[in-house]
Amino acid sequence: MTFNIFSSIIFISSLIYLFAIKHNNQTLIYILKPGTMLMIILLALTSTPSSYAWWIIIGLLLSLIGDIFLMVPNDRFLHGLVS
Repeated sequence: MTFNIFSSIIFISSLIYLFAIKHNNQTLIYILKPGTMLMIILLALTSTPSSYAWWIIIGLLLSLIGDIFLMVPNDRFLHGLVS
């Protein structure tokens, strides 16, 4: 039950993020892009832990770091790419 509710919240967050991109709302973009990924990571942490799941979580965390570097106004493309 909790999994379905959390999945629905992630889905709604991603839809609002797409709406923010369409309307160029930078505030929502800066909140929802890493926020949605963070919620996905939290969902993965609440699932059944296994060694495979931990590798997925590490990959999601690195993806989140890369997204944050790419969102920074300074040129941090290389940092984001390495992440």
